[in-house]
Amino acid sequence: MPYFMSTFELVETSTCKEENTFKCLNCKVLAVCVNNIAYPHECDVGYTCEIREDFGGAVCYPVGVDTFTNCTCSGRSELLPDPYDQSAFLKCSPGEKIPTVYSCQEDTLFDEITGTCEYPEDHFDCPSYGIFANPDDCSKYFRCIPVENKLMAFSEYCDCGLSFNDITGQCEDACAFQKQEFVCEKEGRFADPYDCEHYYLCRDMTTVGGTGLAQVRLKCPEDSIFTATTENYGYCESTIHSNPVCNVIPVPSCPVPEGRNCSHPTPTPGGECIVSAPFCLCNASDGNQYCEDGYEGNGQTCQPLPSTKPPTSTTTTTAPPSTTSPIPVTTIATTTAASTIPTTILASTTAATSASTVPPTTTLVSTNAPSTTSASTVPPTTISASTFPPTTTSVSTTPPTATATNPTTST
Repeated sequence: MPYFMSTFELVETSTCKEENTFKCLNCKVLAVCVNNIAYPHECDVGYTCEIREDFGGAVCYPVGVDTFTNCTCSGRSELLPDPYDQSAFLKCSPGEKIPTVYSCQEDTLFDEITGTCEYPEDHFDCPSYGIFANPDDCSKYFRCIPVENKLMAFSEYCDCGLSFNDITGQCEDACAFQKQEFVCEKEGRFADPYDCEHYYLCRDMTTVGGTGLAQVRLKCPEDSIFTATTENYGYCESTIHSNPVCNVIPVPSCPVPEGRNCSHPTPTPGGECIVSAPFCLCNASDGNQYCEDGYEGNGQTCQPLPSTKPPTSTTTTTAPPSTTSPIPVTTIATTTAASTIPTTILASTTAATSASTVPPTTTLVSTNAPSTTSASTVPPTTISASTFPPTTTSVSTTPPTATATNPTTST
């Protein structure tokens, strides 16, 4: 369920993990750390807290027109997680680049998916001041520090490839603190270094025709533990009638992380980002820290890659080549019993509409027919021999000029 959200309130002092440094408490608050005590300082208007190499840590830095960081807005109305504080979030307003920082209700964290403050799955109640293992994630741990006269748990990360050792309170290579297999080196009874109720029995098998040392793990009777008396033997002693001392090697609770091969060297954390930064991934096998696809690192955080605009393509429309239609030639030949009507030739790139009747013995020739550009060829007009004179429809508003020649009459 969502919880009440309030504007961020500055804390007078808190605790820094580092002794003397500058760090971002959130996107608008810089902490000056002196002897592990953090002294908060709110960034001025137009500034956000950033981690910059040139300053050796965090600094309140001005936000430029083209500045895009984990603490700037895109100009849309939205809620974003604060990259430095899980219990805070950023409220972005339309057209604004600098967000307003809000804090969640006590013991709740901002959920980017729901956009509300929720109790975390790994909610931790601090038993006292100090550092404690995260039972759900060995790459993290809780640091309980006093804030406003109460203890508050802050979840922190181990370096990539390392796990939290709840015995030493340090982030270490998990391969170095796993149980070591016991191997018999000589005959005798030997205490199990990790369990006082068990012991190992080692026997030399060469005395009976065998080879090497045979070992078997045995358990003492109920309510008794194995007590080593000398270098190579001991006995089971009652815990009811006496108070035997049990000396065992404590075993951290964290196993070897997935992907870590203990036959390989200890991971060397490093890369283009730090594991606590958003979009930073960890390769547990070698300690390499790298950014998700679409982001690039500066050694601290992962920044979105500059957007690459596709090249502008120019579409060129090429007009089809000018085509001059062949001049259609219509031949009309009509034969009568009395005489032969001479052939009439019409030559024009556009058809003309004639209202008068052309004498059958007249030949009309268009001497100044306009040139017409067309993508297709105008088919010739065929006139039936029984219909004379022909009538054609013009597609031009200006009829062509016709020049009449002297008719010739045959007798």
